[in-house]
Amino acid sequence: MVIYFIVFLPAALVLLEFLLFLRDRGLPRVIFHIVEFISIIVLPVSFLKDDLGEINQCCGNTAFFSPEHRASLYVLIVLCTSAYAVGTLRRRVLPPLPEVLLNCLLIVGIVLNMAMAVHQKDDDLDGILSIFHIPIILLFLMMLVRNHRLFLAQAETHRGRNMLEHRCWQLLHASPWAKYPLLLVLCVPVLAVLAGLLMLFGQKPDSFIRAFTDTYRHGLSQLDHECAGVVCGGHYLCTVAARGHASVVHPERLGVRGGETIICNRQLLVANAFEELVEQRFPRLHRVIRRNYDRVGEQVERHYQLLDHKWVSDLVHVAMKPLEWFFVLVLYTFDRHPERRIAVQYLSVNERRCIADQLAQRP
Repeated sequence: MVIYFIVFLPAALVLLEFLLFLRDRGLPRVIFHIVEFISIIVLPVSFLKDDLGEINQCCGNTAFFSPEHRASLYVLIVLCTSAYAVGTLRRRVLPPLPEVLLNCLLIVGIVLNMAMAVHQKDDDLDGILSIFHIPIILLFLMMLVRNHRLFLAQAETHRGRNMLEHRCWQLLHASPWAKYPLLLVLCVPVLAVLAGLLMLFGQKPDSFIRAFTDTYRHGLSQLDHECAGVVCGGHYLCTVAARGHASVVHPERLGVRGGETIICNRQLLVANAFEELVEQRFPRLHRVIRRNYDRVGEQVERHYQLLDHKWVSDLVHVAMKPLEWFFVLVLYTFDRHPERRIAVQYLSVNERRCIADQLAQRP
């Protein structure tokens, strides 16, 4: 309930301010500046702080920006926010060249927030959190209009001392229909220069784009294929069976786990049959085994990208062979029908019922 209040109230008040702004009116200045501070500073800083420690992972919370490229986006966000702060605090127009740069950063901020809103999936809290980009976009739009009005009011004081400044003055003095499309085009060289500077600190030329695309399970993510076959919260052997070389891991059939289709091999079926037997015969021992297995699984889930390499999955499969043989020994020692138990693993309830009925009809 609190998250709804924190996100929706500033958005509603900024929307009201925007509608009043269209009629040359506005909210009381104190209320507006409080909402402005929450929308531009508090919510974005809180969001970025939560994302700072995240990594790309198929299970659990995953990074919103690519860990390798997020620094470029953070710098860009700081610059856009600084441009808005300068526009808010200043009382006089800047010289033509800085004024053009200021407006370009505001336009970049608008486009960036649109991209972030698309990047957030419409499920759970992400669908709610995407709303806080709307007030930022509206605030930046209003700032662009205020900058245009301020420049027209004080334009004669900064006609430019050279050709570059004079061209900037002409651009800023143009009608909005010509001015803003040209400023949008100028955002490209501004971003190119910034990307070049960030390369000195280890970033890539395309980090602004890859910060979005090199992620998992978000709107602009392009690495979702790396999570194919990953079964979260379960046997990491499921992933091994799906990603290893077929000649090594020997997949046998498809199965169902948690409503998801998985690839099953003999090793996975034996391991799950062993766990089922221990759970039925030795429940206390099962709790201990399960607790320690989950700890191993948590570490594996954090580094699922290693299993993208088929040879890694092959090595895990081979390393698990002695344990698989031990599981088979236990099953054949304590279960009257070990192969039957192994065969029904990861089958649906209906499939298990059909097999049980067929076995019951046998003489």
